[in-house]
Amino acid sequence: MSLLPSPGSELKRRHILVVFACFILISCLQYSLRSYDDNRLTGWESVFRAADPLIVLFLLIPGSLAAWLFSRLPWPGRHPALVLFCISYAVSVLFWNEPELILDASRYFVQAKYMELHGPGYFFREWGRGIFAWTDMPVMPFLYGLLFRLFGESRLVIQLLTTFFFSMTPVLTFLVGKRLWDKETGFIGGLLLLGIPYLFPQVPLMLVDIPLMFFFLLSVYIFIVAVEQGGIMIGLASVPICLTFFVKYSSALLLTELPVIAGVYFMQSLGREKNATIPSQAVLIRGAAVIVISGLLIGFVFMAKTDVFLAQIKLLLDYQKPGLSRWGESFFSTFLFQVHPVLSLAGIISLWAAFRKRDLKYIIVLWLPLLIAVLQIRRTRYLIAIFPMVSLMAAYGLMQIKRVDLRRSIAAGVVASSVVLAFFAYRPFLNTVSVVNLKDAGQFIDTLRGDALEVITAYEGNPETSPAVAVPMLDLFTDRQITYRDLKGPASIPRDVAVSSMRFTWEYRNPPYYEAPRRSGLPGTVVVVITDIRGELPGTVRDATRGYASVRLFEADEQEFAFKTYVRVYFN
Repeated sequence: MSLLPSPGSELKRRHILVVFACFILISCLQYSLRSYDDNRLTGWESVFRAADPLIVLFLLIPGSLAAWLFSRLPWPGRHPALVLFCISYAVSVLFWNEPELILDASRYFVQAKYMELHGPGYFFREWGRGIFAWTDMPVMPFLYGLLFRLFGESRLVIQLLTTFFFSMTPVLTFLVGKRLWDKETGFIGGLLLLGIPYLFPQVPLMLVDIPLMFFFLLSVYIFIVAVEQGGIMIGLASVPICLTFFVKYSSALLLTELPVIAGVYFMQSLGREKNATIPSQAVLIRGAAVIVISGLLIGFVFMAKTDVFLAQIKLLLDYQKPGLSRWGESFFSTFLFQVHPVLSLAGIISLWAAFRKRDLKYIIVLWLPLLIAVLQIRRTRYLIAIFPMVSLMAAYGLMQIKRVDLRRSIAAGVVASSVVLAFFAYRPFLNTVSVVNLKDAGQFIDTLRGDALEVITAYEGNPETSPAVAVPMLDLFTDRQITYRDLKGPASIPRDVAVSSMRFTWEYRNPPYYEAPRRSGLPGTVVVVITDIRGELPGTVRDATRGYASVRLFEADEQEFAFKTYVRVYFN
């Protein structure tokens, strides 16, 4: 037996080396085109002002080595779902230390705290009335508040839940892909979901986008099982569908997927697909039953809060729908930078492959990306829930590569490149955003003596965002009970607030549980000033903080975003 490698195996190794070299070259190309990335949160031009591109490029080498080693493991293995869950969870934990990046978190926290303090009955009675709900839906604030009520008010319990939701999504992607095609397509689809670097910073946030992705994909999977098997699954499928609907209003668009699934299975049952095994009548009855039961559940909840939901829908139509054109980001930015471009390319290839095969099931994963393109919904955060379908499209495209080692190396390379980018570029940048001051100040406050905490907000000029909205975000990071006062500077509410993306911050009012008599100057009281002012504070603020011996400033500022949260902590 010769100890020398065969010419064929040597050629395969060279091909793999070329693949990983291409990943590095693609990253260089992305960096050179970074000015075209108009993403409002993690645009590459902004990101690489804080991150070192040479470090990221250098770390792609060990990342590629790790991807190569992973690609040599037997796929999907005996426990593919467990592998996907563990990888997803392990990577997500790396981002837990980032601040709350999106101001919407303040609304969800306030609603959750009402649930924590007053219980489910009060929450459902007052939600949308006494509890400010803007255009939010109740499912996630309720779940967040339930966690607070059971385990204490901590950001950690929120992150445990959102990370669980995110880690289950690749598992559900795998299960959907396995049902539609085969085990390896599903596994690669689940793995490629980790090839979207934009997702990782979203996981720890107290928002609804990651939970929506989970609930939606759970609905899709159980609906497919219900159509295929019938029985008790028809009733069970209605529960996640109803929950999905009340996570976010955009779920109504997502749930158009369900009749598409039923239609595809019906067409198969008519004999247009050789492997059709379900009678057409059974498909129609099962699909219709799930949709009708789900509709009844949704209608029952809707009727209980008709006035609230109708007011929210009016606000969405009058304000948010026209605003999408002003707040959008280009598809070029989303699918070249925020989604790994190889994943996007594989998705495009899958279109031709599915057309050539006349594969009806492909319509199921194509439907939502196609609908988003037609409707021109171009805000990346609003597309999060469809990313599992995009990753399944890409997996379908990669499955056209006959060489198993090559397609696995490409899939692993996509994930490795995205994780390196997210951790060593996105994460350092996001930890310089000025909202990090709220996190750092909250953690510092908990190290001080005393229990009382008075928070004061003040602003100057004509800020786009009301600083009052920062109070709940500070509350998330401190164990102290907050007393709140708003000491306005010479500013007035912006004239264009009606069309501003920050309109809710001016309509928002901090809840009664922050109201208490003035405590500044009393022994053991810490005073926190949240402001957009870096220089001298207004006289009213100076009066409120007079007599304190020490002050700690938190003034991190990436100079990219208009909303500034500078924090000063006064203590004795």
